[in-house]
Amino acid sequence: MSISKWCVVYALVNPNTKEIFYVGVTTYKVRARINAHISQSKKRATKKDIIIDELSKVGKRPLCKILSKRKFPNYHRPTMFNMETFWIKRLYKDGHPLVNKRCTEALKKGRKINVDSLQSFKKKFL
Repeated sequence: MSISKWCVVYALVNPNTKEIFYVGVTTYKVRARINAHISQSKKRATKKDIIIDELSKVGKRPLCKILSKRKFPNYHRPTMFNMETFWIKRLYKDGHPLVNKRCTEALKKGRKINVDSLQSFKKKFL
């Protein structure tokens, strides 16, 4: 029996600057995932958490933008993460100040984020 699930790739947007600062993927309701980010931000200290916590201190929350939504006939985590990676690369290429670990770790090590495969992935999955 195959299980179909919606996969949603979303972006967190700073309401002050209107810049996308984080890209995530979920199979849950997006509002619940955003609420989880907000409650996690009080306990952790990643760059994403710091931004969310600073917004919370002044009564704001990140805005959410749906980047991609797709239903898969089988729950397939690698494809979900490939979709997320596609958007991280695309938005990074477009100059958004992303704080996703994949971006910051690659840049710390002096590596560029490879954006060459965007077109072929887009045709296959989006």
